[in-house]
Amino acid sequence: MKQIIFSMPRFPLRQSSLATSVASAIVIALPIASAANLVNAQTTPTPQKSETTSSPQRVEPIIVTGNPFERASAGLPWSVLSGDEFAQRQSGTLGETLSGLPGIASTYFGPNSSRPIIRGLDGERIRVLENGASSVDAASLSFDHAVPIDPISIERIEVLRGPSALLYGGGAVGGVVNAISNRIPRSEFRTPTFGLQAQFGGAERVATGAIRADATLGAITFHADASRRETQDLRVPEFAKPDGEKAKRIVNSALEASSGAFGFSRVTPGANGGFIGASFDTYRSTYGVVVEPDVTIDLKRDKLMIAGEQKLGNSFFNLLSAHFAQTRYEHKEIEGSGEVGTVFKNRGREWRIEGKTAQYGPWRSVIGASGESTRFSADGEEAFVPPTKSTNAAIFAKQDGRFGNSLVAFGARFERSRVSASEVLDDEGESRFGAADSKRLNLLSGSFGLTQKLSNALTLHSNLSYSERAPSYFERYADGVHVATAAYERGDRSLPKEKSTHLDVGLAWQSGAFKTQFTAFTSRHRNFVSLDATGEDFVEDSETFPIYQFRAVPARFYGAEWEANWRAFGGESDGSSTLDLGLSLDTVRATNRLTNEPLPRIAPTRATFTASYRVSGWHLRGQVIHAAKQDRIPSVERFANDAGDGTTKAYTMVNLSLSRDIQIGRINGSAFVKLVNLTNELGYNASSIRTVRELSPLPGRGVRAGVELTF
Repeated sequence: MKQIIFSMPRFPLRQSSLATSVASAIVIALPIASAANLVNAQTTPTPQKSETTSSPQRVEPIIVTGNPFERASAGLPWSVLSGDEFAQRQSGTLGETLSGLPGIASTYFGPNSSRPIIRGLDGERIRVLENGASSVDAASLSFDHAVPIDPISIERIEVLRGPSALLYGGGAVGGVVNAISNRIPRSEFRTPTFGLQAQFGGAERVATGAIRADATLGAITFHADASRRETQDLRVPEFAKPDGEKAKRIVNSALEASSGAFGFSRVTPGANGGFIGASFDTYRSTYGVVVEPDVTIDLKRDKLMIAGEQKLGNSFFNLLSAHFAQTRYEHKEIEGSGEVGTVFKNRGREWRIEGKTAQYGPWRSVIGASGESTRFSADGEEAFVPPTKSTNAAIFAKQDGRFGNSLVAFGARFERSRVSASEVLDDEGESRFGAADSKRLNLLSGSFGLTQKLSNALTLHSNLSYSERAPSYFERYADGVHVATAAYERGDRSLPKEKSTHLDVGLAWQSGAFKTQFTAFTSRHRNFVSLDATGEDFVEDSETFPIYQFRAVPARFYGAEWEANWRAFGGESDGSSTLDLGLSLDTVRATNRLTNEPLPRIAPTRATFTASYRVSGWHLRGQVIHAAKQDRIPSVERFANDAGDGTTKAYTMVNLSLSRDIQIGRINGSAFVKLVNLTNELGYNASSIRTVRELSPLPGRGVRAGVELTF
């Protein structure tokens, strides 16, 4: 393991001296303010047992992502996965764990690498966070690069869709995914708390386990966790490959992964309390690349994070919070002979500061600053992007006010972004990617939201935003064969900043045992950066690769999400059995307005029906998922081979699960068994690039069992 050396963050925005000075002052002041309160707390009796001790759910039950005012009725289109539902949805990747929630799909490169897609937007337009800090990796560079977060090591996931993701950057135009754990404890555990989790089986024959521990010793609260996951090649229904060969498994899709973390904090309870702490976590995995039977990826990621929060009573800022994270990421692409082909590295630093004001009349505000710096390099025969450095610094503010039955919210964000590429010379002394280059952009984003209670049962919510995004390093500078996707990818140095306007409008109804929510959304993009097939081929050493080009095009997205839930009978309060029925539907259409052709890799219309029956600690759940045919694809992708014609056929999958609550003394938890894809239906992920999709269908029939205990 390489050593990580901590230093104070380097602020990349030299021109904004005011923002830098304010940021520096708060970073220095936060631990001092916290320390002062800790000294005062020495004379205050410490509670013998906190509320957290008695509950296995250690994270506060509020939606923290994108909702700094902690108002659950803010009218935001959000989703939360936690508890029993989270345990049963867990996959080996973040994308597949979330896929199927309203408006959320995923890229799919076999069972080991996928990223979330929200409302048709993916890659750099989705901000993936871990405890509020950016996940520094190379996942957005390529579909085969995994996000180094194992869902089994986290406690819940929050997803924010649409324009309300302003606080996390103008680039997060699709939304934010925040994986939350307790690695830096925010509250005390006077009684030590332990957790165990294990799962096995399924179409990938997974064997996975995780342990965690939290305890307060003296004045310090500690956390530790570790996990291990192993899978075999994924079993799927029989399918035809592009060359006509029949198969029932995805070759080279096995995985071995492990993670571990240690964290601690000093917590001060009370009205002027807070916490300050640090954590170190590590993630390692080795998995196969499904388009190359003899290539594996050896990935490692180490991360140091320092975070704190301090309540300040009746000051202008009644709450200050800050974090700093430093990450070292590396993965090697290893040939079948054991030779290392290409090494990808990414080094990142991030800082973030937020101050929340006290209530002034109907208004509350949050004001903050953030900065991020990453250094990326690829070294080897398959490097298709030059070494680059990306920096970003921003100031932002958001305000909301309640006026009777109306809640209004608005905000703005200013960013300074810079991307630089180094020159690389080949063996003949020729420039491999062109001359050194640097691009600096100023980015401005803003949003306005309204939540209006129309009656006791009916609420209207709407959000309007404008965002600007800087093209990423690989969208600008990629130029070479990308073996993992079996394509030649070409960037464009002249790409302008991407500008987009977003609107969503929704209605939520809740009356008695029935509740439903419908949201319609639309967005128009100027200079939308799209990776498109050109119809041309690149030939190298008798191998042919289709050429894909990053292009700026005008684009439009629109769609809708609908959820309805009804308790058919029963009530938890009287201990009787309950039956809950649920139905959800989502659809999105994306069009290149220049050619009037569909944009590639858009999920089809999907419908999900669930029935959940609970009685005496037992929980029986059935789920039917239907995905419509996706035939809205660019004409350049319409060609026939033995695997198909480029479209994806409709499919219907049936899942069943049975779980049992466990409560024995201080031991709480649940055990479950789940049957996935009961009918062994063949299905393909329309959001995958075609060269990968036709080699990796969705999982076939499998039985998975698991247990989760807290004591």
